[in-house]
Amino acid sequence: MLTLNLYAPIAQTGYGVVATNIAKTLHANGHDVRLQPIRGLQTEHGDENLFKLLAKKCFVQEAPCLKIWHQFDLGLRVGKGPYWAMPIFELDMFTEIERYHLSFPDALCVCSQWAKQVIEENHIETPTYVVPLGVNTNVFKPPANLLDQTIKKTPPYTFLNVGKWEKRKGHDILVEAFNKAFTDKDNVRLIMMPTNIFLTEEKRLQWHKLYVDSPLGYKIHILPYMRTHKDVYEIMLMADCGVFPSRAEGWNLELLEMMSIGKPVITTNYSAHTEYCTPQNSYLLDIKETEPAHDNQWFFGQGNWAKLTSATIDSLVDYMRFCYKNRPQNPAGIQTGQKYTWQNTVNILSQCIQDDLIRRYP
Repeated sequence: MLTLNLYAPIAQTGYGVVATNIAKTLHANGHDVRLQPIRGLQTEHGDENLFKLLAKKCFVQEAPCLKIWHQFDLGLRVGKGPYWAMPIFELDMFTEIERYHLSFPDALCVCSQWAKQVIEENHIETPTYVVPLGVNTNVFKPPANLLDQTIKKTPPYTFLNVGKWEKRKGHDILVEAFNKAFTDKDNVRLIMMPTNIFLTEEKRLQWHKLYVDSPLGYKIHILPYMRTHKDVYEIMLMADCGVFPSRAEGWNLELLEMMSIGKPVITTNYSAHTEYCTPQNSYLLDIKETEPAHDNQWFFGQGNWAKLTSATIDSLVDYMRFCYKNRPQNPAGIQTGQKYTWQNTVNILSQCIQDDLIRRYP
């Protein structure tokens, strides 16, 4: 069993969800986790005592450290044992400061083969291992009566997008495609779960207005922040299809969660989610080329992301119409969710670190 200094956020952000699930699974597997939380503890109900216990333990100086954090802030670590970092990034190039930080740890673990390729193409020589992220199948599981639910479900047919308001997530083209795909006569709706705690109120209202003032705005429902993953799961169960026209992803937890409960998903065939999205479990939007990533908020051309064209929108429209008309299920998505669990993540991660320790201290 490992003794591990875990330096990571425990929160409801993307990094926080990843760190929370990895910490819980490591602990459940008998590993000795010494938690150094980044920016305090923000746990879901029921996890408070566990994370307080892990955070009270003193770090072990010679134990390996795993930091789950941004690629531009890897200079600090806990202890003086082997230093592993797990950054989750979306673009195909790094700034000078990112390159410097990525070169500092003894080893990197990334979520996908796509991310490993990005590391290599940027000539970063830090040893890099693929450690796919996961889904909590105790929460995000298909209902026992999935077939009956699909047949008897009361209309309207519901598309769902989960992801913070952001151009990177394709929210600028999703509303366009929805309005192009359907008319007033179609019994359809779009549910958005787009809470972004980092947006100004002005930016939030701009996104909100873009959707509700569109021609089919009365068929679009924008939900407030969901406090727990069980709440998110309940909304996903209500939906018929997940739609994620993203320009770039570091993983996309919600996409995997959606397919793991048996819902069809539409997404781009680009970046980290290609680790688990295939023609068998996803309706994939072909990406012909990339373009500089600009949103004048978080991305200023420091790398590239998928170029979403009029052809991309047309394909998205076609897939949305197809799903509305045919109401497909996604048994292959369920199988994918059963493969990419947090237990799988921890199995791969712990084996990589243990093998590294054997090499260092034979």
